[in-house]
Amino acid sequence: MNSKLNILPIAGAILSLTFVSGCTTQKYGSSEKFSWNEGWRSGTVTAIGQGNIYANKLAKHCKNQIATSSTRYATVLLKNSKPPIWLTVPVGLDFSLEENDSVVINIFDCAKQIERHSK
Repeated sequence: MNSKLNILPIAGAILSLTFVSGCTTQKYGSSEKFSWNEGWRSGTVTAIGQGNIYANKLAKHCKNQIATSSTRYATVLLKNSKPPIWLTVPVGLDFSLEENDSVVINIFDCAKQIERHSK
């Protein structure tokens, strides 16, 4: 009976390590380009537009970006975030992004462009 009790903490530790390692190796797509550890998160575009209404809501890691009156922005709802997290980031004028597109966004570096990805 005592040997069964000694196995429970070991089994719990293994299960915990398995869970933690799964989070640290998560990536999006088939390449290492979208590593979780490097700040890439999956999300859904909830709004796209131009002007101060978007510029005033920029994600904190994008505040140092130089904006013009023609700068286009996308607001992204991060998936699996509790509570919900929305980030507004600049996107290129030539990028044909639409509301409800599934994207990958870097939460650490605004210079890394938002990218569309499969759901």
